[in-house]
Amino acid sequence: MSYITGPHLDTGQWLKKLDLKEYNDIFKSYNGVEDILSISERELKSLGVKNGSHRTRIMRSLIVLRDKYDRADSLIRSVTAPSSVRHSLVHSRESVHSR
Repeated sequence: MSYITGPHLDTGQWLKKLDLKEYNDIFKSYNGVEDILSISERELKSLGVKNGSHRTRIMRSLIVLRDKYDRADSLIRSVTAPSSVRHSLVHSRESVHSR
């Protein structure tokens, strides 16, 4: 389950940072980089990224971004999950105090 609800990084901005603006047309149909985090190198090639070093640059960036989003998701889950733990702790304290 992903907590990413919308594009956080526009594909055009991302490609500009990678100095690969020539691929803007290929990626403009995606809402954001988050939409292509799981794309494969083979899929990049079939989309039209023929230059191997460009595919490598894109793939490396996607791996870093995927890791970043996975860590953010884990952090969000760890922050939101304890609510049930807090709830059970409150009930245990109540039962201890009612004795």
